[in-house]
Amino acid sequence: MSSRDRRVAERHRAWGRKPIILRFDALEGRQLMAAGVGRPDLVGTAFSTPNNLDWDQAFHAIGTITNQGDSATTTPTLVAVYASSTPNVGSTAVLLGTFTIDTNLEPGASASYDEVFRLPSTPVSGLTANQLVYVGSQIDPNHTLPETSIANNQAMGQGLDLSSVYITPIKPAELIGTAFGVSQSQVAWGSTIKVTAQVKNTLAGDAPATRARVVATPSGSAFGGAGDITLGSIAIPPVPSYQTVNVVQEITLPATIPTSVGGATTFTVTLVADADYLTNPLAPHVATQGLGLDQTVMTIFTAADATSIAAAAAAAAAEKPDLAVGAVTAPTGNVFWGQNFQVTANLQNLGKVDSGAFKVRFYLIGNNTSNDKGIFLGDTSVDNLQGGYSRDLTQTLRLPGQLPAGITLSSIGAGRIWVVVDPENTVDETFQTNNGSSSSPIVLRVMGTDGRSTVPTPVTTTPATSAANARTTAQIGRVAAANRRAALIAQRKSTPLRRQPVPVKSNNGLSIFPKAITSFLNKFNLTGSSNGNKS
Repeated sequence: MSSRDRRVAERHRAWGRKPIILRFDALEGRQLMAAGVGRPDLVGTAFSTPNNLDWDQAFHAIGTITNQGDSATTTPTLVAVYASSTPNVGSTAVLLGTFTIDTNLEPGASASYDEVFRLPSTPVSGLTANQLVYVGSQIDPNHTLPETSIANNQAMGQGLDLSSVYITPIKPAELIGTAFGVSQSQVAWGSTIKVTAQVKNTLAGDAPATRARVVATPSGSAFGGAGDITLGSIAIPPVPSYQTVNVVQEITLPATIPTSVGGATTFTVTLVADADYLTNPLAPHVATQGLGLDQTVMTIFTAADATSIAAAAAAAAAEKPDLAVGAVTAPTGNVFWGQNFQVTANLQNLGKVDSGAFKVRFYLIGNNTSNDKGIFLGDTSVDNLQGGYSRDLTQTLRLPGQLPAGITLSSIGAGRIWVVVDPENTVDETFQTNNGSSSSPIVLRVMGTDGRSTVPTPVTTTPATSAANARTTAQIGRVAAANRRAALIAQRKSTPLRRQPVPVKSNNGLSIFPKAITSFLNKFNLTGSSNGNKS
């Protein structure tokens, strides 16, 4: 008997011995679940990073994750951020870091994040010549969350969970103090002073928000030594390339005399920019610009001197305006000599009192930002600037068509616009060294009438040279007149008496005499040469 027949016979015998009872469980309380129904489904719905970064540069990844499934998440969700040469997270991708979404996301709910990551210090594998890197997020990279689909956990598209980043070398920034002063030059320990500072970014890179230290060094001691005392810090806002910011802040001196100062009462107080080394890693950072720029002198009493302190406090209590110039925006394209252009300057009154009327003056200075010499471009007047307020002033200026005597330039050069408030010092201010600021470099071009670059030639003459030039010009004129008379006489001797009439023109270009009368007068040479000679 075959095996199949044996199995059939066994089943028949089983049926014959006893009945087979079929059991059916009740369906109450059971949840019928189709594949994928009733599960969460997380997907990236927003993702952004800066478009330009350099290797080893920190950045913010900002995004949103949404639950588009049918049930809520019940456990924290891990999210990974990668950098890769391709949109997909492959074997060559570099993990930049992870973060966790602790919130349980209900169906349709979203969670936003803003996390800081850093690109690798070396290029990722497979990078092409265009230096394009993809930074993207991957939800639940370890697949621990039961979801409807895991295919949408990464690489869904630009702006959803992916961002394109071009590798761009960071341009350096450098912050220096260009104006610095304190409200009182004589104070006691524990007093509160008002510090006014102007900080400029001298390089092409943008500087982030930084901190500047206000440091007191006993007179005669070197900056950065053991005798330095940090009196306080000033928050410096971000400073774009080649721009300037003005800051006023109160600082309370230490209540007790620091031991390190000994018996010193006279100090050089300095502004140390970029105290946290965010723009320049070279140490140490000390003030280098000089008095009035990032240094000032102050006396701090070791014992209370009631008379001097009271006098200083009374002088400080008399509030005055404090005019300053912030950012100066000049054209980013070419500026041609002899043509108009516009400049916008941010005018500020850092004091608490209205300024009254004042002038604003514009100069063209060299690209080295030195304002010792310049070319005057124009003035304008401002009626008033309220205390604690600022305003943007846009002025149309014109580069001169000729350079002043003694100045020479190539056909293409670079310069800056230097803006000064109250250049004639008509406003009684608490602080004046912050009254000027310069723009970013501008490209200066000289365009000739032929469309080619030429150089405006300055007129340089002395009295002797002028007299010699006048004599030479007169002599040339006499020779030219004699030559014209000789040529005219020779022409008349060779010309027949009957010649075509020469019409006399009026100022409006019309002939004075009719043609017939002109022919008649011509016979008598009355319409001939203007010198009166007859044939």
